[in-house]
Amino acid sequence: MKKLYTLLIAIFLGIGLNAQVFWTEDFETDGEGVRYNTVNYAATYPSSVFYETSGDHFGRVTAPNVSVVGTPSTIANISGDYSGQNGSVFVAGEDMDDTPNSDGVDEKIINITGINIAGKTNLAFKGLFAAGNANAPGSNGYDNVDYIKVTYQIDGGGYNNLMWFSFERYADNFNEPIGLDMEFDGEADVNGTNRLGPAFQEFSATVTGTGSILDLRVEMHADGGNEELAYDFLRLEEVVGPPTPTISVSPASISGLNYEVSMGPSAIDSFVVTATSITGPVTMTAGTDFEISLDNLTYGVPPAGVLIGADTALKVYVRLKAVLGVNTYSEAITFSSAGAADKTIALSGAVTAPVPDIIINEFQSDPDATNGDANGDGTSSTTEDEFVELYNNEATPVDISGWTISDGGGVQHTFPAATTIPAGGFMTVFGGGTAVSYTGVGGLFMAAIPSGLSLNNGGDDIILATGSGTVVTSHTYIGTSSDNQSQGRDPDFTGSFVLHTNIIALGRLYSPGVVNVSPATFCSISAITAGTPTACVPATNTYSVDITVTYTDPPATGGNIEINGQPFSVTGSPQTVTLSGLPSSGVAVDVTAVFSDDGTCTYTETGVYTAPASCLPTCQELFISEYIEGSSSNKCIEIYNPTANDIDMSGGNYSISRFNNGSISDEGPWALSGVVPAYGTYVICNSSAAIDFKALADSVGGFYDAITYYNGDDALALTKGGFDIDVIGQIGNDPGSSWSNGGVSTADQTLSRNAAVLVGDNSGSDSFDPSLQWSNLGNNDFSNLGQHNSDCAPFVWTGVTSTDYHTGSNWTKGTVPTSADHAWIPTAPLGGVFPIASADVNLDNLTVNTGASFNMAPTFGLTFSGTVNNSGTVTLESNASGTAWLDEFTNGGTYVGDITVQTFITTGSGLGQRYFGSPVASGVVSGLDGTYASGYPLGQITPLPTCDPTILAAGSAYSNILQWNEDATFGIPCVQEGWEAISDAALLTPGRGYSGWVNDGSIISVTGAPNTGDVPFATSGASFAPGPGYVAGATGWHVLSNPFPSPLDVDAVINSGFSSVQTYDGSGGPYSGTFFSTLLSTDVLPVMQGFVAESFNTGGETYTATQALRTSGNAIWQRPDFGHMLIVDVAGNSHADKTHVYFQFDATDSFDPYGDCRKRESDAGHPTLFTSMNGDRMSLNGMSSNNMTRSIDLGLLSGSNGTFELSFDGLASFPTTSLIFLEDKFTGDIVNVREVSTYSFTTNVSDDADRFVIHFTAPIEVTTTSATCAGADAELAIDFGQNVINNNAINWDFSLESNTAIVEEAIAQNGVTNLANLETGAYNLVLQNGAYTIEILVEIDGAEVVTADFEDPIAVEEGTLVNLANLSTGAVDYTWSLEGLEYNYTDLSHVFTLVGQNEIVLSASNEDCVEDMIKTIEVYAKATGIKDAPALEAANVYAQSNIIVIDLTGVANADEYAARIFNLLGQDVYQGELTSSLTKIEIKESGNYFFVQVVKGETQKVFKVLIK
Repeated sequence: MKKLYTLLIAIFLGIGLNAQVFWTEDFETDGEGVRYNTVNYAATYPSSVFYETSGDHFGRVTAPNVSVVGTPSTIANISGDYSGQNGSVFVAGEDMDDTPNSDGVDEKIINITGINIAGKTNLAFKGLFAAGNANAPGSNGYDNVDYIKVTYQIDGGGYNNLMWFSFERYADNFNEPIGLDMEFDGEADVNGTNRLGPAFQEFSATVTGTGSILDLRVEMHADGGNEELAYDFLRLEEVVGPPTPTISVSPASISGLNYEVSMGPSAIDSFVVTATSITGPVTMTAGTDFEISLDNLTYGVPPAGVLIGADTALKVYVRLKAVLGVNTYSEAITFSSAGAADKTIALSGAVTAPVPDIIINEFQSDPDATNGDANGDGTSSTTEDEFVELYNNEATPVDISGWTISDGGGVQHTFPAATTIPAGGFMTVFGGGTAVSYTGVGGLFMAAIPSGLSLNNGGDDIILATGSGTVVTSHTYIGTSSDNQSQGRDPDFTGSFVLHTNIIALGRLYSPGVVNVSPATFCSISAITAGTPTACVPATNTYSVDITVTYTDPPATGGNIEINGQPFSVTGSPQTVTLSGLPSSGVAVDVTAVFSDDGTCTYTETGVYTAPASCLPTCQELFISEYIEGSSSNKCIEIYNPTANDIDMSGGNYSISRFNNGSISDEGPWALSGVVPAYGTYVICNSSAAIDFKALADSVGGFYDAITYYNGDDALALTKGGFDIDVIGQIGNDPGSSWSNGGVSTADQTLSRNAAVLVGDNSGSDSFDPSLQWSNLGNNDFSNLGQHNSDCAPFVWTGVTSTDYHTGSNWTKGTVPTSADHAWIPTAPLGGVFPIASADVNLDNLTVNTGASFNMAPTFGLTFSGTVNNSGTVTLESNASGTAWLDEFTNGGTYVGDITVQTFITTGSGLGQRYFGSPVASGVVSGLDGTYASGYPLGQITPLPTCDPTILAAGSAYSNILQWNEDATFGIPCVQEGWEAISDAALLTPGRGYSGWVNDGSIISVTGAPNTGDVPFATSGASFAPGPGYVAGATGWHVLSNPFPSPLDVDAVINSGFSSVQTYDGSGGPYSGTFFSTLLSTDVLPVMQGFVAESFNTGGETYTATQALRTSGNAIWQRPDFGHMLIVDVAGNSHADKTHVYFQFDATDSFDPYGDCRKRESDAGHPTLFTSMNGDRMSLNGMSSNNMTRSIDLGLLSGSNGTFELSFDGLASFPTTSLIFLEDKFTGDIVNVREVSTYSFTTNVSDDADRFVIHFTAPIEVTTTSATCAGADAELAIDFGQNVINNNAINWDFSLESNTAIVEEAIAQNGVTNLANLETGAYNLVLQNGAYTIEILVEIDGAEVVTADFEDPIAVEEGTLVNLANLSTGAVDYTWSLEGLEYNYTDLSHVFTLVGQNEIVLSASNEDCVEDMIKTIEVYAKATGIKDAPALEAANVYAQSNIIVIDLTGVANADEYAARIFNLLGQDVYQGELTSSLTKIEIKESGNYFFVQVVKGETQKVFKVLIK
């Protein structure tokens, strides 16, 4: 039960806001220029003051008898009667604009700047304000221009209104009182309220905003006598709220208030309670198990009436009260006060049972570095072999769970739960190592938890305490440095500690777990040697080796000698045994021997022998490929299968073991189940891992959780049949927190096995460096989980990104496989999708597993040089653009398994029969339309007149597919000429042609083993005796197909003895199609292409599709270049046909199987259009283009009566001047097919088949003859040919135009027309035959004509520089010859020195032509003694029409000069004296240059003037 106590504490009852003034201005001293600045005041007066004898003033004044400070003590006529100011000085003013003593401005301002408000908030302004007159309505008061204004700004942000005083508005605006105006509108807020009078009143206002610097401004305006205003004691203050009551308790908790049962109360502890600014009493709520005292004398309930003042601390003492039972106790004391947060102190303690008699009997703080292996794990360690040996001296077992061993540095070891020392038993705690590896230690033992004892060699405390902290026993030892042995009690349990070698005569350094006093003789092992290990056994990767142990005084009780854990009976020294089943690892092996009956008799020899290297075959066994040790439970193990076969782990006896914290005892093993697919993985994840991890796992939770309860310092072993095949970590070694090196660690990382690792690490005993075989992907990374890239494996498809075969991230190796690689498509790819190749694929090998698929998109090819093994589905897709193809033939590849080949068929006419073939052996067809079956096969296969369509009803064997049977006789019901219906399930024969019922845009698929090698198909012989009873093959026509899943060169058919290879075009309707020569498409037959071919061999012909003529690539229907090809179409009665005739340079006029194709007659009732060649009807008729002037018969078997129409295509392939005429011999019409697009006619089936003739004319030939350097002498020859049709010449009209101007024209031209005297350039030759007009651009070239010319020279005086401009055209090179010199410049610049007539020769040329121009210059001798006149620099001579003006204005003594004018030949035109400064002289000649020589004495100046 809790009790409530009250601490009476004095409290501060005055609660309210606290205003702190931080700035004032009381004007008691003059602050002008220091604390403030006054604006608009009389500078002649001190202290910013002016005053007049009339009483007008402004400035600091005193009261009650107002006087201006600094002037005589009283000033007349200054009224105001002020009272209530602060101090004696304030600021006042009256009629402040009076002159002369004032400045004439009635507003006076005081600026107070630089007030520091940094860090202050909640600012307020206060001040005293007064008005000195009677200040009543109607009195001699204030008007609307009188006021006091207080404004402020913060950090220069602009002034804001703070407080105004303005007049009260009544009937008028004059002589009214003045009051508070907080609306800042120039009128008092409320008349009669907050009115100013002679007694100062305090007013305040809030300052809005915060900042660093505040500026204050007070403005006062009064312009009349007795208008008196005043202010004083300005202040700024910060408003602060009341303090918050607080309670604090220190410390916050007290523990360890313990005592042994019946020994209470506990020791005393204390805490301090501090109360600050509280407003009421402090109450305390406490429990009943702990006692309280305020004076450390009286415990229990604190005495009443104890007072604590504010800001006073109260010390409180506490203890766990006596007479409590064995238990742990805890409770809290809470302190409360009004307005203050509660504070609590937590108290804890325990009443413990009596301490059991546990004795420290031996300890080792300084193990010997060489012979100090006290824990017997085979390694001497100065830290791990430290130990503390405890002995239970009680008659009953003692549970020491939670007890601790401490030294001066604190707790070093805590005993785990369920730890009990038996009565009279030992418990030894070692500094480290793995407890399961300890040998020769008596009693119970363990390694220190968490790690190390850290006993100080220089002296330390060893303290054994219970979990509650009660000390059970302790021992303090002095320095043991260099002891290299333990200290033990002598005698045991009761004696003092002495060095262990002083206890036993034989000098034992330690005896953990047993008494210190032992017999006088001891077992000893002195040597361990080894024979040669056997070779590694590949099946188990193990070996055997003989070990010889030399020892003395073995235990008299016999027992076994254990060598590296394998037990053998003791037989005598030296004893040789055989260790078998040892894992081959290639590392040096340490050997430890120990006697089972004397664990202290042990010996370890390091590096006794080297084990044979591992002989596990590479890429043949499972190994761990990914290891995730992430945050929390993000732990996964990925097991990889490096083989080409699935591995069942349960059938293979696979398991995983875990070795915790350096233990050699495994947790597990846990048997594994499940199938690891070939080149695939099996992922095990912890059930508490993040969802992203578990989504990629094959097994989660269950007993697999035990596998994944590992940390970075736990070793994991994957085993098969009990033998390790892969180990992560080192078994028996505790690395601390992880195995780490080079940034790769088994803790907090995702590790991925390097691709070069081909087999697991089967040795768990050797050192483990994760950086040698693993790569760090980072913490919590699962991006690679479920897939592994190994050099054992081919390129394995994952599909984790998309279905795109050519995306590298879809493959385990991160790149797309190439021609040297093996691609592997698994049954269940990680991404759940299979590849589609939308580009060519070139591989070495491809494996498609059961249930997997691989699709080649249309128009792309699969090429390989090795083997394709298909156990799933491989499809060559098709669409309107073409079909995918298979190329195993180029590089000699082999295809194993089936393939599905598609072909896309566009009928253009809905349902109908179309030809196809099988590219596979024993192919099964699919994709045929079974919804309608009343149609008939095509190609001279018409329904008999008596046919019953129901025979071909849906569901019958005739529904979908027919085959061409070479040996079938005519007369089959409803179908003719060798066609017979077969079942959809029938196996198709390669090479044979089939007709299938398909819809427009259908895809036919055939599945089977792809054909390879030469594929033969035998046909029946031709008898040429059509009629009832003869076999279909006797017609000479055969239905064949391309038997390969790749295009086939049509030469394979022709080389087999066939000709006229034709494919069917059914775009005109289900039964109105026609056959076209394959030569009209590409030179290859596409995949699955069916076709007809002709053979005249009566003994039958074997069509052999040869492997050598297979081609790669996408064969689509596109027409190659046939030179000049005319396509003639006929259409009528809803039926149509066409034929082709072409001219090509390498064609011949006789039948060529590689360029010509005979015509196969269409079905009865359908038109057959053909041309004739040597009596044969031709579908494709080729002729030499060396002679294009020809007439070719065009025949028609109309098949029905009526109106038909011929149309022509391909005209653009002929020269535009080659005319083509159609002659109708029946009507006599001859039409130019270039003028008309169609020709209609009426015919009967009985009309002559050779009704039409097509006349071709050779094209017009235009030749030109180039112009010479003479120019305008080019020629143009137009050869119109000698074309005659039925004795009528074929004539042309023409015109030759240049820049739209007609140069030549003529009509009715035939033969050759020559045009002469033509300029070079571009011409437009317009040709017209009837309504047919064409234009030909003719370019006439020739020599570039050169015209040499240069500026005419004028006579000059010898020594004169002459510049002549080059006026030549058409030239690029120039040579000037004169006075025996040559220049190669464009223009001439030369100083003439030879007097007389001098010849100037200019030679101008280009690459075609050259021309010279010769001109003469007169050079006259220079007058003796005559020199240039500097005085004539200002002279100006020029021409005005035919007047030469000599202007000597500015020349001194102008009338002293004479003038001479002469022409280019040196002939005088004028001589005379100059009588004035301006002289004008008329010149009779014009169009020449003249020289004007102005002379005075021996000086002159010559001017050159052109008279136009």
